[in-house]
This record gives sequence, C-alpha cells and structure tokens, in this order.
Amino acid sequence: MAKSADKVNDTTVDDNKIVYVNPNNAEPEAPAEQGHELPPEVAGVLNDPISIEKITVTDFTSLATSTKIIMNIPADKPRKHTYFRVHPDPGMQIDTYILENPEDKEKPYLVAPALRADLFSEILLVRFYTTIDRQGKIGLLKVRLPGDDGRWYSSHQERDLAANIAMGSWIRLVWNSGSYEILKAGGDLGDPVWPNMTLHQLINIVFRDRYITNIDHPMIRALRGLE
Repeated sequence: MAKSADKVNDTTVDDNKIVYVNPNNAEPEAPAEQGHELPPEVAGVLNDPISIEKITVTDFTSLATSTKIIMNIPADKPRKHTYFRVHPDPGMQIDTYILENPEDKEKPYLVAPALRADLFSEILLVRFYTTIDRQGKIGLLKVRLPGDDGRWYSSHQERDLAANIAMGSWIRLVWNSGSYEILKAGGDLGDPVWPNMTLHQLINIVFRDRYITNIDHPMIRALRGLE
C-alpha cells in the first residue's frame, strides 16, 4: 500500500504513525540525571551537625554503673509481702525521740534534743533499724522502746524480735489477729548487698524536711490547736 506523508510544523504524518521531528535535526537530548540535587529543606536536615559516631551506642554498661541517689526512705516497717533483712552493725541503728505523723505513719518527725522536755508527753522513744529488701530498697524499721517502767508494747517487742532474726535471715513481718507473725523465707535468697551509706547520711535523707527544731513548727502548733 502506498504511503502518503505531509510535514506539518516539524511533524511528519503518514498513514500509519506520527513521528515527531527535531527541528534542528539534532540528536535527542539525554534526560537529566536524577537524585544529585536535594530539595533545600531535605538538604538542611541532612547537613545538621549531629554526629552519627557520637550518638551511636557501643558501651551498654556505662549507664548501668551510674550511682543511684536514694531520696525516699520509709521509716515504719516493710510491707507485709516484702522479704527484708536488717543491718547487723549496731552502728546502723539509733535510739531517738520522734513525733508521730497523724497523716502518714511512715513519715514521723524527728525532734531536736532542746525540745524534748517541752514535748515529753507527745513524743515517743524509738529505735530505728536499717533494713533492705530484695530489690535493694533501704528503709527503717521503727520499734517503740519501753518507757521508764520497762514495759514493752507487745507488738513492738515482736518487731524488735523480728529485727534481730532479720540480721541473719530473710523474713516477712505480717500483722495477724492482734500480733505479728515472723515468716522466714523458704529458700536461699543470698546475702543482701548494702549500699555504701552511713547512718548519719541515712538519717539526714529520711528527716531532711521533718526535723522539728522550733516550738513554733506547724506540726506542734497543730497539735496544740494553735492553727
């Protein structure tokens, strides 16, 4: 079949196809290479001065060996489901006077020696034993000591007995029907790992905001109905 062709504005038309003709009879230009230039907003992010070498973690122990700062230490007794030990060093226990906190029994107030005579009818003589649980949490076990007549409160005598047992064994202290049960752990739980802390440091943490040194302290004024 004969072909007819006409040229219209650099376009050759025949019966079977349309062919676009370069007006300058030059070779078609190669397409521009893609991906060498990034949009400004992307280039700005990639040029941010964050060093991959500096942020890559290679030492997974550096944080684990950091020193933990202990700030919250209860000062009553461990919870009933908690196994605990008592520090065997007599230097980690103290006899002193406190004022009970009516809002939180784990947060009693320490009373300065100069105020003890004025507050004698309201303060208690107690012994604090240093305790530790299986998670390594430090606490104080509070035991109310006998008065001038030498008589114990039975529940606190039981606490004192428990403290002495806990110097060599993991125990739980459970209140049941008016008295404490002392429950020893059934297995070998190993030895406690005590923190490197003195009694002086411990007491200052526990009573850092609960040390009564002035008769006008809000707790004293509240007890006496002055506010």
